[in-house]
Amino acid sequence: MKPEELKKLIGYKAVDDLVVSGMKIGLGTGSTAIESVRRVGEKSQRGELKNLAIVATSFGTRLYIHLEIL
Repeated sequence: MKPEELKKLIGYKAVDDLVVSGMKIGLGTGSTAIESVRRVGEKSQRGELKNLAIVATSFGTRLYIHLEIL
């Protein structure tokens, strides 16, 4: 498996297994964290995750959250 595929798998699995509506979550920095942001965005847009309070650890992640989730 390519590193990019593994990062996506890990980022998605973390969100799928751990994040539920109403949670406060911290989203980190880096290529694996960006995959988690993407997954949160997908699930939020489908209405599967609601009312999340999200904290980003970097300006770059914060910008990405705005693009993917908001």
